[in-house]
Amino acid sequence: MKKIITIIAAMLLSSTAFAVQLGGSGIENGEATTAARPTLTTFTHYVNNTSGADHPGCGTATGASACDTIQYAINKLPRDLGGNTYVVQLADEAITITTTIRIVGFANGGITVQGQSGSRPTAGHYNLDGTTADQPIFYVGNNSAIIIFQGIELENNEDLGVGVQSIYTQGVELYYMVFNNGGIGYQPMRGGYHFVYQCDFSSTKRGIWSTYTDVRISDAVSSTTCDSYGVDTIGGAIYQDGTQPTGATSDENASFGGQFLATP
Repeated sequence: MKKIITIIAAMLLSSTAFAVQLGGSGIENGEATTAARPTLTTFTHYVNNTSGADHPGCGTATGASACDTIQYAINKLPRDLGGNTYVVQLADEAITITTTIRIVGFANGGITVQGQSGSRPTAGHYNLDGTTADQPIFYVGNNSAIIIFQGIELENNEDLGVGVQSIYTQGVELYYMVFNNGGIGYQPMRGGYHFVYQCDFSSTKRGIWSTYTDVRISDAVSSTTCDSYGVDTIGGAIYQDGTQPTGATSDENASFGGQFLATP
């Protein structure tokens, strides 16, 4: 009997801790309790390469109060996002990117790198230019957070560089992005989910090149046909909905078990 009572007591304590973690009900000192659910917040950090300056207090507002570089604004964010969303808001300007911007090791929340909200930017607006460097403009790696890009124009020299490269990340979402020239517009690799919505892959060698991961593409276009493939997949599934990127060699290419499917 004593052993049974001990087991029941341990179960009650365990259920209390679990309920408190979830913000639910529990039992404490023989009385029912309800833990308050955390309030999730969106924090915005501003970047202005023309007027801003990188220092510990930057990013609180636009203009002179903004950070100078995207990388500095990202580095200011806590690695544990606390369930919150952090927005890195870019000014409407053209910036030359000489070093890959890295978003690595974030957990428990989301990060949005945002230019124009709700529509694709026109040429030269919210523009990040990787020039002739054969490297990604953005590298996204080893995140259990969700990483979102919205309303930015990414361009590289012809057939060189990558707009966004991601690997081992919980989820990456692209909205209203423009990819000009370069070797690859978006390159997702291994793990997580990937969602591409109303993005323009224009004159890149490959619009999207995925490796052993699944991607959903919805209403994407190529205002100028990609030089090789619109979408190329190695060992992953491409779920298609609406218009898709187009390529001079072929709109689609699949190898090593890759496949193209209609979005369920």
